[in-house]
Amino acid sequence: MPNKFARRPDGKTSSIIVDEVVTFNYDILGNKTDNVIYIANCPMEVTEIVCMPTVAGSDGSAVSAEVKKASGTTATGSGTAIQSAVFDLKGTAYTVQTATLAAAKATRELASGDRLGVDFSGTLTAAEGFIQVRLKRIQGAGSEK
Repeated sequence: MPNKFARRPDGKTSSIIVDEVVTFNYDILGNKTDNVIYIANCPMEVTEIVCMPTVAGSDGSAVSAEVKKASGTTATGSGTAIQSAVFDLKGTAYTVQTATLAAAKATRELASGDRLGVDFSGTLTAAEGFIQVRLKRIQGAGSEK
């Protein structure tokens, strides 16, 4: 595990273990198609996914987005769903939707080289907003670099 050093009240330093967390946003715009949004460079676990439409989609049919995991030559749309339900891109603007993550930890874990992508369904038209993903590094799984 990575170590950081902290100064104690007595002026000495101590080594402390720090979890490594990555958070990133992905913008949703009406002209987007399925996209890769992250490539793991070490073993990681998805710990949270949220979506917030800023402009609700206006298409007559359902408009949704889902974060999926893919490896090798698998396309995003054929990947494994990390969340148990899709985000509604026709939902109320500026209302945060929090994903319920897949129950199986193995589904939420990424090996080095695995990708996360967004799989859109429906016609986005006016839909805008963002998806935020938070991951943490898996310690002790060959993740030390």
